[in-house]
Amino acid sequence: MQLEYAKEPVWANAEHTMIDLTIKWVEIDEDLPFTASPDDCEEHGRAIFAAAVAGEYGPVAEFVPYVPTQEEKAATIHAERDALLAATDWTQLPDVPEAIREAYAVYRQALRDIPQQVGFPDVVEWPVKPE
Repeated sequence: MQLEYAKEPVWANAEHTMIDLTIKWVEIDEDLPFTASPDDCEEHGRAIFAAAVAGEYGPVAEFVPYVPTQEEKAATIHAERDALLAATDWTQLPDVPEAIREAYAVYRQALRDIPQQVGFPDVVEWPVKPE
């Protein structure tokens, strides 16, 4: 395949070992995202990386780490909490011994109360699962 152009290079990581850019192959009628690396198994990946480092596609923008929003943090915690609840659903069945049901009922309520904790979603104190 023949590279028509590459543009918008940006370091893909803080170590500067990969570069994200937009490329256009002559044979494909659209821009594509591409991550170039000096360790790419394909020669074209290594060549694109070297050209990007040399400034052939413009200056390489600095890496900016992704910072999740409060909503994304909360959604991640809710998903983890929901999985823990689902994994303990069996503990509330009528044929489970009462001591186990009661211990897990307290644990499950503590899981449901996580969003009301002070500092949520930045600070979460996970309840300890009963033994």
